Amino acid sequence: MQKIVISSFDIFDTCLLRRSGTGASVVDLLSKKAFSGSVSDEDRHAFMNARLVADCSLDKSDKTLDDIYHNLSYRHPLLLPIDQIKSLELELEKAMLIPLESVKQRIATLRDKGHHIIFISDMYLPSNFLKEVLCSFDIFREGDSLYVSCECGRTKSKGDLYDHIAEKEQISFHDWYHYGDNKLSDFEVPKRKGIKATLIAHKNLPYQALWNNGDVDMRNRTGVLMAGLSRSVYYSMSDNEHKGFVTDIIAPLYVSFVCRVLNDATRRGIRTLFFCARDAGSLYKIAQRLTPYYTNIEVQYLYISQQSLYHGDESNRMGYLEQVGLAGKDSKVAIVDIRTTGKTLKKLNDDLTQKGYNPIFGYFFEMFCNGEVMDGMPKYYCEIDHVYNRIHRGALYNGLMRHWCLFEMFFSLHNEKRTIDYAFENGLYGPVFANKPDGVECKMSDIESVARIHDEVLSQYVAGFVSLELHRHADEVLVNIALPTLVQFFTNPNYNYLKTLTGFYVRDEHTLKLRPYVEKHNLLYFLFVKKDYMWRKASLNYSLPWLTNRLAR
Repeated sequence: MQKIVISSFDIFDTCLLRRSGTGASVVDLLSKKAFSGSVSDEDRHAFMNARLVADCSLDKSDKTLDDIYHNLSYRHPLLLPIDQIKSLELELEKAMLIPLESVKQRIATLRDKGHHIIFISDMYLPSNFLKEVLCSFDIFREGDSLYVSCECGRTKSKGDLYDHIAEKEQISFHDWYHYGDNKLSDFEVPKRKGIKATLIAHKNLPYQALWNNGDVDMRNRTGVLMAGLSRSVYYSMSDNEHKGFVTDIIAPLYVSFVCRVLNDATRRGIRTLFFCARDAGSLYKIAQRLTPYYTNIEVQYLYISQQSLYHGDESNRMGYLEQVGLAGKDSKVAIVDIRTTGKTLKKLNDDLTQKGYNPIFGYFFEMFCNGEVMDGMPKYYCEIDHVYNRIHRGALYNGLMRHWCLFEMFFSLHNEKRTIDYAFENGLYGPVFANKPDGVECKMSDIESVARIHDEVLSQYVAGFVSLELHRHADEVLVNIALPTLVQFFTNPNYNYLKTLTGFYVRDEHTLKLRPYVEKHNLLYFLFVKKDYMWRKASLNYSLPWLTNRLAR
């Protein structure tokens, strides 16, 4: 008779992560849906605390979700029926859960080797719910087993759940491998029984840890959600060196900025947002994924450049702008771009008004014109302008100016050719592109695969951002989390995020050759070789993390 080898897996924080970071955060989100009408924050928090107390005060291994709500002491005239609240909690849990790719692959490998797969959880949620979620991610397969403490009356932490499973499955502890994240219940307890236990740790990355602990200028509750979101997206993807940079630096910045633009455009009654080609391409994709929640706004991609504005055929240009709807009698349109001197918006509006069209509005992340085109400048909205930075956020302004190529060419990664003109063909106006991409100042090795990673991360990030209702708190996310994180990265870049930049090259203004923006050298090189580094601080932190970490203490 062939010996059966068992591989068991904890579920929460091992196979599945919550986008919200913690179960308490799920209850926080539930408190916004648990009432039939509008209530105060105090009422919401009272319900949340009562729901958490109802769980913690039940010291029994077989407590169920029904038991928790039976133990709930909170009452309010607008509180929904308990059965409805329980259903809402299950819906929220399902929406929050996301699979961990590395563990999913490990399970598939062990299953292919003939291991019998068992899932185990100390949890009050019912097994049919957990099985449904695991099946939806193709983690649970026919023939696998599932044991939950609330239905078995035993727990991993006490060890009797392992005994129960061994008896039910008729297996030996010595033929059993277990994987989980809890040092006590998933490692020490099964080890004492002779089970071969492996501790799986899914730690926060450095910036996620800062947000989670409230170590940046922010409210901790939003920080916990942001840390959970970035962590869940990070671990849901296959290993690559770019995902941490996007989840923790680019995504919080760009997603919250686009939400702020959409919120402001809604208040102004703007009907169409035109995202300027190339640099605003990532913003456009984010906006496309957000438009179901901003149903009164249409988003379009606008093929435009300084060359097409100043040197292209004027008649064809105006034909294209009329065709897409930017040139018209409707003033409820606006353009969106990352960085600007203001000249693009001014030139567009000068051309439009000369032809009798209404001027348009502009949205920008950064205005770096230093005031030279401000006279007669059309109306615009800008997150970071020269005056704001000079007075309030000098470190951010200096970082954006010092690392403009990083911000434009890596944060806004694209592989598009420049629009140089417009042509009329087959009854339509369309862009004319340059023969080659014009990346003369910067380049990214393997740009196509990196761009796909950026897009995959941002896609998952937007879905999580909305499910956590963070789009309703975009102001707080941008001002209190994304911008302080960006400042920290510019002033003291963390080693964990720098590896991704070793494939990013910038033209040296002295030698005119492309060089890595972040370079790796030994200590003697930094001490004795006189060299104008592209980013010396980053190269030092990346090359000698043991030294820079010690000096920082």
